[in-house]
Amino acid sequence: MPLAARLLSRHDGLSMTLIESIGKKVRFLEAVTAASGLAPRLRVAHARAEDLAQGGGVRFDLITARAIAPLSELIRLAAPILTPTGSLLAWKRAGEGWDAELSTASSFIGSSAIEVIPVNVAALEGALLVRVTPHESERVRARV
Repeated sequence: MPLAARLLSRHDGLSMTLIESIGKKVRFLEAVTAASGLAPRLRVAHARAEDLAQGGGVRFDLITARAIAPLSELIRLAAPILTPTGSLLAWKRAGEGWDAELSTASSFIGSSAIEVIPVNVAALEGALLVRVTPHESERVRARV
């Protein structure tokens, strides 16, 4: 929500959709969206990414994710609902298991589609932003 509020305040033509599968959280996000005045530019969808992909038609330029799943699974979920030039931006943490997670994702989509950006902020030690651009790799489109 803070990221959405910040981006919407700086970009007049931008609209965003928050996707949440848990009803209680959806109701909270809807209340905060309405109270903040961000609606209708900020919408809340009570859905799972898998369901949006199966429904077809819904596409996003950018998908952000934090603490959802391993990177290869995030790519599998995001690719069908990204626009042809869209990107996935995932918060990850360096540490035990990260190299294996990155290797698995690279095997799935190809390393040319993954950019790992260290976050150089003391309070966020080990944090990584991972930008995945499926359109840079035909592998993922063939698997989805």
